[in-house]
Amino acid sequence: MTEPSSWFYNGFFKSNLIDNSRERKQILLWTNYFSLSKNWLPSTHELQCPVPECDVTSDRDLLPNSSAIIMHWRNVDEADLPPECPDDSDSSSNSCPVLVMFNKEAPPNTGAGNVRKINNRIHVMATYRRDSDIYAPYGKIAWRSDSFKLPKLDPNRGTVCWLVSHCTTQSNREVYVNNLKLHVNVTIYGKCGSESCPHTDVRACYEWLAQRCKFYLSFENSICKDYSTEKLYYAMMTDMVPVVMGGDDYSRYLPSHSFINIDDFASSEQLGAYLKALDKDEAKYLEYFKWKERFKATFVPYQWLCDVCALLHSAKVKDLKPRQDMISWWFKEAQCGVGSF
Repeated sequence: MTEPSSWFYNGFFKSNLIDNSRERKQILLWTNYFSLSKNWLPSTHELQCPVPECDVTSDRDLLPNSSAIIMHWRNVDEADLPPECPDDSDSSSNSCPVLVMFNKEAPPNTGAGNVRKINNRIHVMATYRRDSDIYAPYGKIAWRSDSFKLPKLDPNRGTVCWLVSHCTTQSNREVYVNNLKLHVNVTIYGKCGSESCPHTDVRACYEWLAQRCKFYLSFENSICKDYSTEKLYYAMMTDMVPVVMGGDDYSRYLPSHSFINIDDFASSEQLGAYLKALDKDEAKYLEYFKWKERFKATFVPYQWLCDVCALLHSAKVKDLKPRQDMISWWFKEAQCGVGSF
C-alpha cells in the first residue's frame, strides 16, 4: 500500500516551478458535462485549491483571454471544436490555450468518432488513469484528523446490497451477481432490481443502504486499468464493507482490510460462504473498519481542476506539446477485459 500523500495530486503545486507572482488565469469550459451545461465545474475557491488563481467560465466570448480549454470527451461535437492555433506546438501563446480532455468513462463506454478531428491537438489528458497527464480520480484516501468509532451493529441489517442502473455490462457483473445470489442474500436496488432508494441524492442513498446492509457490491461496469468509481468510495464512506470487481490495483492503493475482492475467491460460492461467515462473526466483520482509525475515504470528482490551475501557473506549461494519437493511448493502453463467470 502506498502512502496517502502519493495517492492523489500530480505535484505541480509542490514543485519550485510555480510562479509565485501569480496573475489569474482564465479556463474555458468548451463542452457540457453530460447533461450539465454552463459552468459545471466548481471554482478553485470552492475546491480550496493550493493554487487558486484561476477563473472558470463557459462564456466563449472570453476565448481570446483563456489559458486553457476543457472538453468532456462524451460531449465533444466534431462540428463545434475550438479554433485551431496558428501553431499547435506552442501552448504558451495567448492565442493557443492548453487543450484539456476530461474523461471518467471507461473505453467500452467511450466512443472515438466524435474526437477524431481533435485527436492530435490535445495537450493534457485528465482521466481516472494514473498514467494520465493529470490524474482525475473519483475519490481518494486521506489521513484522518478526527476520531473514529467502530459502527454499532444492528441485528436487523441484511447481508448484501447493490444499487445499479445499467443491467447489461461489459464486465458481466450481472452474471456474477446472479450466481452470487444462489449462495448469499443480495438485495438489488435501482433500475435493475425490485427495490428502490427513497432519496434522489446518491450519497444519501448510500447512507440509507448502510442502515440496511453490511456489504455493498462495488462492481464496475467495465474491467479496465485503474478504473474504480464512486461505487467504491461512497461505500467506503459509510458503514458498509465494499466487495469489489474491477481492473484497479485495489491492494496497492487502498488500506489493507478495507475491502473484499472477488478475485481472491475461486468462485461466487466461496465468496458467498465467506460473506455469510462474516455476517455471523461480529469481531471479524468489524476488522474491516479498523483502517478508518487512521484513514478516511473522500469523494473528489472535480479536484483535478486544482492541478489544471497549478499547471497553468508552472514553468512546465511553456513546454507542453499536443499528444500524438490520443485515441490510441486511450483505447490500446486501457487493458480492458471481459468478465467470464
